[in-house]
Amino acid sequence: MKKSLLALFLLVLVGTLAACGGAEQGEYTPGVYHGYTVGNQPSYAVVTVDENGMIESVLVDEVYLKTEEGGEITWEGRTGPTEGIATTKRALDDGCGYDMHGGVVDCQVEGEMMWWEQVDALGQAVVDAQGVPSDWSLVDGSFENPSDAVAGLSITVDSYISAIEDALDKAQ
Repeated sequence: MKKSLLALFLLVLVGTLAACGGAEQGEYTPGVYHGYTVGNQPSYAVVTVDENGMIESVLVDEVYLKTEEGGEITWEGRTGPTEGIATTKRALDDGCGYDMHGGVVDCQVEGEMMWWEQVDALGQAVVDAQGVPSDWSLVDGSFENPSDAVAGLSITVDSYISAIEDALDKAQ
């Protein structure tokens, strides 16, 4: 009888321990981390790491100057001083107001991914890989592979990836 009880106890103990160890463990510290870049139009990323150390989500945005004559700030842009209102691309109608293609109807342009869809796809690729993939290497100041690895990506992603890497560095 004692052997049967001991065997049953050991069986339950092994099952309990196996159930506890079933969750995948990541390499990051749980929390919410902010990364950013500086420059003409600073980018930032917010990376959420779950209780198991796994990247749960990545949100990317970029500071943007909405051009407006007599705007509250003057921005030294690529073509010289520009007046406008400082905002972010996502703040423009959740990204729909940033009309990167022209002719936006209902936040869509036929055959094109909107800016917010592209940065969301980039963030999802980082979640899927649980980090910035090592084959996204910096060559001559540009990341070579993300546009090949993430379907539909046509935007320059260097500053976004740098912001994500900054956040992930803080999460380690």
